[in-house]
This record gives sequence, structure tokens and C-alpha cells, in this order.
Amino acid sequence: MLDNEIKRMKLFYAVIFALPGAPLGYHGEEIVYG
Repeated sequence: MLDNEIKRMKLFYAVIFALPGAPLGYHGEEIVYG
């Protein structure tokens, strides 16, 4: 809802998806729509 929360979620997902063996199936829409 809040911009800070959205940015935090995007960063959270970005870090997780950057890890080795990350579930690439969730990469994309999850980050875009936060």
C-alpha cells in the first residue's frame, strides 16, 4: 500500500531471486506488481 512497503517488497523479492537455486517461476510479475 505504502510506497516504502512496495519498495521493501521489491527489494525482498530481488534479493531472493538473486540467490542461487531461486524459483525462477516466480520471477517477473511478482516484482512488477509488488
